Parts: sequence; structure tokens; C-alpha cells
Amino acid sequence: MKWAFNGKFYNLRSIYSTTGIAANLLGRQFIGIEKESEFINLSIMRKNELDAKFEEFKNKLKDLQQTFF
Repeated sequence: MKWAFNGKFYNLRSIYSTTGIAANLLGRQFIGIEKESEFINLSIMRKNELDAKFEEFKNKLKDLQQTFF
């Protein structure tokens, strides 16, 4: 992930594990590998937060699919 930060400060909670979460929301499988437990914990917390709002996100994805496809 070092390449993604480019020396600037970013909110890790907002960008970390985005690919895995997006894959889950789209019904895709994802395998993520991370050696730092801090980032694993951030990903788990973020996934749990989004799981609580799953239906809301699912409906937004359906709206986007209808708009673009």
C-alpha cells in the first residue's frame, strides 16, 4: 500500500481494504494479505461498519447498475 500514499497523509480507515469491501458488496470473492495487524484490525472494523449498512449500499449499487448498464 505504500505506493498509494505517495508521501501524503490520508485517512487509512477510508482507503484501506476498499478493494476487498467492494468485492464483497458485489458478491465477489477476495483474498487480502497483510502483515501488519493494525491494518487487519482497521479492515475488520471497516467491514463490520459497512455490514451494518449493507442493504443501503446494496440498493445504491442497484441504482448505479440500472443507470450505467
